[in-house]
Amino acid sequence: MRLMKNERGFTLSEVMISLTLTMIILSLSTPLLSLIHTKNFYYEEMAVQQLGAFIQEEINRSRNYSIYPDAITVIDKNHRNVLIEQYGVIIKRSVDGSGHESLLQDVQSFKIDTSPQTITMEVMMKSEKVYKRTIHLPH
Repeated sequence: MRLMKNERGFTLSEVMISLTLTMIILSLSTPLLSLIHTKNFYYEEMAVQQLGAFIQEEINRSRNYSIYPDAITVIDKNHRNVLIEQYGVIIKRSVDGSGHESLLQDVQSFKIDTSPQTITMEVMMKSEKVYKRTIHLPH
């Protein structure tokens, strides 16, 4: 009987090590992949918060403003007419009716309620989650 010294193949220990490494990699990657595919509501909340802060700043720096149920118009310090309103699935900002800047995306509805000292902004996202922000009006 002839013994072959130079056999090609894997030993049992090599197979066990590679299977162990594969299982570790798969068990670590599965939660990461599920995070990629799910909608992150924290991102939506931060985006709406940022929109509220932006509108607050626009009103604070304005010469004059008007509040409507679905839009806000601001006359800025340079006497430009700034309009913030929903346009399709975005909330946009346009200056003097030309072009627009997207402030928030994936919006289903945008409503504004006023009281003497505050504005309550209600934004419903496409995910059907509703966010409300209060904006204080200058005296």
